[in-house]
Amino acid sequence: MTRGATVFEFLRRNKKYCGSNDVTFVTGLFDIGRKSWGKYTRPISHYLDSLQSLIDKELPMYVFCDARHSNRLKIRNPSQTRLEPIGLEDLSLFREISRIESAIERNKEAWPRRARKNNPEVVSGQYILVTNSKLDLVDRACKDDHFGTSRFCWIDAGIMGAKRIWTPILRPWTGQIIDTDPNKVLWTQRVPIPESASKHEIHEMLNNGIWGGMFIGGKKASMQAAVLVRELLEEYLDEGIIDDDEGTTIALSMRHPDLVHLQMVSKSWEDCLRSLLKS
Repeated sequence: MTRGATVFEFLRRNKKYCGSNDVTFVTGLFDIGRKSWGKYTRPISHYLDSLQSLIDKELPMYVFCDARHSNRLKIRNPSQTRLEPIGLEDLSLFREISRIESAIERNKEAWPRRARKNNPEVVSGQYILVTNSKLDLVDRACKDDHFGTSRFCWIDAGIMGAKRIWTPILRPWTGQIIDTDPNKVLWTQRVPIPESASKHEIHEMLNNGIWGGMFIGGKKASMQAAVLVRELLEEYLDEGIIDDDEGTTIALSMRHPDLVHLQMVSKSWEDCLRSLLKS
């Protein structure tokens, strides 16, 4: 090892010492005003605490964080954590925020009454914006590729804050994930979706069974998926509809089964996470 080189830099250049994980994690956090929502109300501090717990695991990770709050995070190992302050306006999809909000308003009456009041994708254009920007942020990490890995894994910033569901599983986790097809992007799925479902029908499903909290893909496959989901969202907006990342993931998998794989698990959200982790 050359003088001044960190242990991590040595391991990155000598991947045979790194085991089979070979993965860069990507996460993002934006303040979209959930503190003032009528339901699913959470202050930004809730997400910052969760994200800090994730950062403290010192995994090779890109952290895209709202520039208004990024200085509240403590990066103990800069060689493992790439903190990228960012704003909503920096997201590729932000240029479509007006059309997103118009599509939400146009379709609001078609949703069941309970959904109109409670479902985030019916009340917040910013929610639609950030959930559909996950692949965009993964794509940015792929292009920069600071850690030199062959796989990239999205993980929601708020995942460590779900103390009854995710935290007990993730607390002892050391960052190992399952082996995956490098030519595909993998999501987990709880409920089967009819193969004949159109994107309009998918849009109308309140609980479509895809878990967007964590997904894994090879570098090239992730970059391809990012391009395709941007094209899909443009198509949605041209037709006057919109959906969150779960709906667009299903539509993407139907069009590109060679690129997107939905792995069926039991009906437990916990199993969606467990199926992706190595103990």
